[in-house]
Amino acid sequence: MIDVLDRLTHASACGEELEVAQDLVEELGGDALLVSGVDRATGTPNWARSTMREDFLKHYFAERFADTDPFIAHLKMSMEPILAVPGSLAKKHRVSPLSMRLKQSLHEAGYRALYGVIIPGRDPAERVITTFCTTKGPEIMSMERDGAEIRAALTLIGSFVSRPTSQEDNFAGPECRGQLSERECEVLQLLADGHRNDRIAGKLEISEVTVRKHLRSARRKLGAATRDQTLAIAARWGIVKL
Repeated sequence: MIDVLDRLTHASACGEELEVAQDLVEELGGDALLVSGVDRATGTPNWARSTMREDFLKHYFAERFADTDPFIAHLKMSMEPILAVPGSLAKKHRVSPLSMRLKQSLHEAGYRALYGVIIPGRDPAERVITTFCTTKGPEIMSMERDGAEIRAALTLIGSFVSRPTSQEDNFAGPECRGQLSERECEVLQLLADGHRNDRIAGKLEISEVTVRKHLRSARRKLGAATRDQTLAIAARWGIVKL
């Protein structure tokens, strides 16, 4: 694991941690990788960086598969690793039209097994799920040495691959706009209209503390670093009008 740590450390300094992480996954017998930051309380994906098929990722967030994702459901109960086989999802979890569509989408993308490791995020409100995706099936995880090596590598990858600096690289981006609360959208629109926090608080009959709370939450969900960036992203996605 020293070699893995060295490679990820060097890649992080060059901004190439996702590319090196994908190389590591392939060396371990996998095909793709998904690293996502998830709100530990609500299960809402705040950001995601991945080498999975882009058509699958867009479908995942557009269909809101996070609402039935067994990895996210597991995260709310445990920090233990989880192995999921798409063909068994309906057997292990409540059968619903949404879960059946998730199963079908994974099957069509060719992913036969997914293995996830959960670690605390840099943001105390987040958990980071690092998912190893393979088209070869779950037997790769049944080999004790390989399974342990995969778990260790995923833990390190989750520590190095962080929230994307560019919203264009955030697969959990535009499709998460529906996950902004109605109040968060109202606060953003008033901010876009040029109102300060105290004026927004007065118009909505809430405290300034609550206004700041809504703004922080919206900024995190949109993957923005500043208020100005939050408004720019919100305007681009049609959440607010400038």
